[in-house]
Amino acid sequence: MSERMLHFMGPSRWDEIGVIVGDRVALLDLRTALDDALATGSGGTFSCQSDGEPYALIVALEWDMTPVHTSYAAERSRCRSKRETVPMRAVRNFTEGYRKALAFQDDLHSGRKVPLALTEY
Repeated sequence: MSERMLHFMGPSRWDEIGVIVGDRVALLDLRTALDDALATGSGGTFSCQSDGEPYALIVALEWDMTPVHTSYAAERSRCRSKRETVPMRAVRNFTEGYRKALAFQDDLHSGRKVPLALTEY
């Protein structure tokens, strides 16, 4: 049984799919982070990969996504449109979302955040 396991896969081409797969606890934590971001501009949670490696998950609300971009693997020179000028780590609410994700992690490890009980789906 897993707890707080969450996987994201983005499409690598225009005709592929993106997917989010997680256990119940991870998806509920993601929903809470999304609700927080919609209300305040940022949210954060803490999840893990299938190999047990944990990661902070940042959720940031950005009103205009036009200039925001992801980086391509091993990108060295600019290979995107001129409008894509803001990397995801530079969006306005990134730092606050990161702070919230780290606070979530601290609460988990200190026992202040009680893990959600896994229930039947």
